[in-house]
Amino acid sequence: MKKTLRLAYVMLAVAFALAVGAFAAPDKIEVLLNGEVVSFTDAEPRIVDSRTFIPFRAVFNALGFADNDITFDGATRTVSAKKGDTVISLVIGEKKLTRTVGSKTDAIVTDVAAFIDPALGRTYVPVRFVAESLGCNVGWDADDRTVLIDDVKALIAGNNDNYSIIKGIIGFYSDFADKNLTMKGTVSSQVTSNETNLKLDGTFDTLTSANAMQMDMILKPSGSIAPNGTAVPITSVLPPELNIGMRYDLSSGKVSLKSNELLAMLMGNGADFSGNTWMQLDLNKLLEQTDNPVILGQLSTMMSEDILAEILGSIPLDNRNFTAKDILSTFADGKFVKNGDKYTLTRTFDIDQKAKQKAEIGVACTMTGGKVSNYEMSFKIFEDEKHSVTVTVKGSSIALKVTLAADMADTVETKIAVEVDCTIASTDKAPVGTPPAGELVIDLTGMLNSNTGGTIPGIGGLAA
Repeated sequence: MKKTLRLAYVMLAVAFALAVGAFAAPDKIEVLLNGEVVSFTDAEPRIVDSRTFIPFRAVFNALGFADNDITFDGATRTVSAKKGDTVISLVIGEKKLTRTVGSKTDAIVTDVAAFIDPALGRTYVPVRFVAESLGCNVGWDADDRTVLIDDVKALIAGNNDNYSIIKGIIGFYSDFADKNLTMKGTVSSQVTSNETNLKLDGTFDTLTSANAMQMDMILKPSGSIAPNGTAVPITSVLPPELNIGMRYDLSSGKVSLKSNELLAMLMGNGADFSGNTWMQLDLNKLLEQTDNPVILGQLSTMMSEDILAEILGSIPLDNRNFTAKDILSTFADGKFVKNGDKYTLTRTFDIDQKAKQKAEIGVACTMTGGKVSNYEMSFKIFEDEKHSVTVTVKGSSIALKVTLAADMADTVETKIAVEVDCTIASTDKAPVGTPPAGELVIDLTGMLNSNTGGTIPGIGGLAA
């Protein structure tokens, strides 16, 4: 289930910068923490070097640090704040923040440094880095010049509303996510330009678990291509059917791909090709050389996280009227319309007015003995009719529909559209994450890490 929400999350979880100018602007800057305005007595927030700075004592107080636990060491010019086993420290003039939790200490590099305003005698710290180091979600409402901070853990812990309905549904999600899943559906894509009208329609069947994933897909191309001005069927270039198999072992990070038709097409006539050949990549090795924190092997961890907290902590903050508090209040029991034992809720949010992004949420359920007995839930993220992600849950299955479109204006005007429609359900079947024993496996990892070309061993004529 989390995998479907992750697709929605991909459209929601876009990072927004706080940069609005090189120096402080004359207009007042406000700070909203969990939907509430933070007041400043003798020193106001300001923008310096495209970052918002706040008096250090005010920001730590707002984030729950006691006044006695916030200190400034004049000898070392160090600002420190302690809450429980967490200590945050910044040295004036240094572009670094130190965070200690228990016995573990991390140094977080920043692009600006804390400073002292000599006229006011006040120490300022960059609010984004301080808040994010404490696990908060931070954003900037440029229209209202407002810093937005969501401390989701504190928000949920301090909320007194009842959420028995939505918690009942989330409880089902957690049970559902711990099981092996099957995902079956269709995919349709189209690429059109002055020279190309290519369609790929197909079906896919996927099995996933906490340790492995397997997928088998059949794609059928249609349409035409006119590289020299004369249209010819696309099947004169591509095989009439593409059979694609994928196996992924999360424990080793190795993903294997097989398509006899694609390999035969790439190798050309006379190639020495075995029909049971897999191309394999070690994603763990490839990602060791990047700073990308998201690794496919973390899918099992993602599946076990609290869904509501993750969604609330991942929304892009650029609208003071659309924060975690606003979303959380939407799902309170009192927001549902009751008719006998049935409860319904529908609401549409403006996520980003400039980008015309909206979120539409609908819930209908039946409560029996104080528990959710059956329900239907829909969640849709969309910019317009061309871009949307819709998740619909009914009983023990999840339906997912993704619609994407893009106009690519380059030397040739090109339009791309993709639509995925599938159903996800729990299953007793277990996926196989590795190719069958005895079949040829070609490791491409070393070739991608190398700057030298070559021929793949065992398949003459296919260049790496």
